Amino acid sequence: MSSSLPIFEYEPLQTASTIRLVYLPARHNDESNDTLSLRLKHFEMQEASKRYVALSYTWGSDIHRSTIILNDKSFEVTDNLMFLLRRDRSAPFYVWIDAISLNQSDKAEKSLQIPRMREIYEGACMVHVELGPASIDEQFVVERMEPLARQLYAEMKRVQDENDGMSLLDQVRLPGEYGKPYNAKIWDNVGKFFGRSWWKRVWVMQEATAIKETRFFYGKASVSLLAVLGTNTAIHIFGTQKLWGTGPKPTTRQYNVQRLLSIQDFRRRAGNGPLLEVLELLGGLEATEPQDIVYAALNLAKDIDIKALRPNYDQTVNEVWKDVATYILSTSSDPSYLLAYCGTRYEHLEILPGLGSWIPRWDLRRPWSVLEKHYIQSDGTTIPMYNASGQRMSDCTLLWSSASQIQVQELILNTHGLEIGRIASLTEPCVTTEIQQAIDRAEKWAPSDPDVPYSSHETQLDAFLVTVTADVTGAEFNHTLTRGGKVLWDHNNKNFVSTPSGENTRQLAGIVKMRRFAKTTAGLLALVSHQAEVGDVIYVLHGASVPFVLRPRGNAFWLISECYVHGMMDGEALQSVRDGRVQVKPISII
Repeated sequence: MSSSLPIFEYEPLQTASTIRLVYLPARHNDESNDTLSLRLKHFEMQEASKRYVALSYTWGSDIHRSTIILNDKSFEVTDNLMFLLRRDRSAPFYVWIDAISLNQSDKAEKSLQIPRMREIYEGACMVHVELGPASIDEQFVVERMEPLARQLYAEMKRVQDENDGMSLLDQVRLPGEYGKPYNAKIWDNVGKFFGRSWWKRVWVMQEATAIKETRFFYGKASVSLLAVLGTNTAIHIFGTQKLWGTGPKPTTRQYNVQRLLSIQDFRRRAGNGPLLEVLELLGGLEATEPQDIVYAALNLAKDIDIKALRPNYDQTVNEVWKDVATYILSTSSDPSYLLAYCGTRYEHLEILPGLGSWIPRWDLRRPWSVLEKHYIQSDGTTIPMYNASGQRMSDCTLLWSSASQIQVQELILNTHGLEIGRIASLTEPCVTTEIQQAIDRAEKWAPSDPDVPYSSHETQLDAFLVTVTADVTGAEFNHTLTRGGKVLWDHNNKNFVSTPSGENTRQLAGIVKMRRFAKTTAGLLALVSHQAEVGDVIYVLHGASVPFVLRPRGNAFWLISECYVHGMMDGEALQSVRDGRVQVKPISII
């Protein structure tokens, strides 16, 4: 019937605060094969607030589409959306659906409306997360998530109360049917829940954390966001090996639940998170258009100058990547904050045409790296872990007096720096993700002449044992990391010694992953990217807290990665400037 109707055409939004809402009438099972006829209406945001449901779902393939009637005109939707529109509804209501409420073919409208996504989702009375059809067994497990979460939270509180407020997770026990022996059928279906493609979408980070009233619909079952996070907590506490044995594990999707928790934590603590940290959380997620990674982050980040950074779908992806990198450089006193995100985030070094080596690709997930991290001092202030350019030294300004601020000219980053050596030799890289393999590889990096002096107060082995940990100790969270790391060494067996908990070697494996050991022409030991090559130059850049590996390209350089150089992480390079042996040089990074 709808094939004979004219195609739907959008009317422009009247004001900057206007939104479009779809009216969904009540619906019952006996209407499953009828043609859907819906109404699309314009509302002012103030009028519509808390009177509509916001939808979060996966668009799915554009190949298979169905036709509905929208305002007496023909309108095409994906099969995933059609499944939701055909759900039973006991009462009518309004809903905001991006595929219908936004004119997806109008780039100008999208550029104006995308910055409003947070406002739109926070203005809803509920966020409906649509995960699609599910089997009877899958629906049963979803229905059991609510009692699981309630019992688990009660059990965690019991353990905390019995231990004077300490949360000892090893004492927590899974309740009833979820506990030992672990019910494979239950946890296999939990894995299918977290395996849905919805968990890979970038926009869900904003949509699912906008308001507390978020509910997941899976087949005919539904579950609250709190229960989903509680189930994720169970996975975190007990581990995939216990719950799934050797079978398939939803580790990638479960990591995305951790991202939701991080975004929620940002919002609870400070309204939003720092832009770079939000971008790191979103990297690797999927979007219809790659620049949506950035545009989603803008709605979740704090202290953004909307005039400097705003969605513009007329820009190319590379232009968006560059604008974000330039903005972060201009708003940070430490270029390491941005530049440490380059190089080591890629498995293979690839400088894309139209994209400088100093510009991160925000659509890729970046491996965790300790080098650009900060830590909290006793007085509560946060400072960089390292101080390679001596920014906290009293004569820093004088010694860097010839250096100007970083400038960006087209795709060239102009700055100043101090050369501290060229890479003379390299070990084999550590490219494994397995902890024991990483430790085995790092043990082979140990010096063949361990007792030879490295400096006036330590040997080559002493320097190696500090360098391989990047001189860091503590847990993997920013607020507990401190300097003073040194792994234990068995001199007889020539291997690392693990503490009873194994935490020291797990941290070591995380630090050396995707890195290799280097020695400079001056004999300095360094922990560098697996992409580094003999002949690369190590520089301390103006204002940077860590050194960087650069590769000469004519009169300019490629930025390869940040690095740890033992004895050069606390402003020691400035001594050569004081002595007049080295001068600050202008550097161009392309």
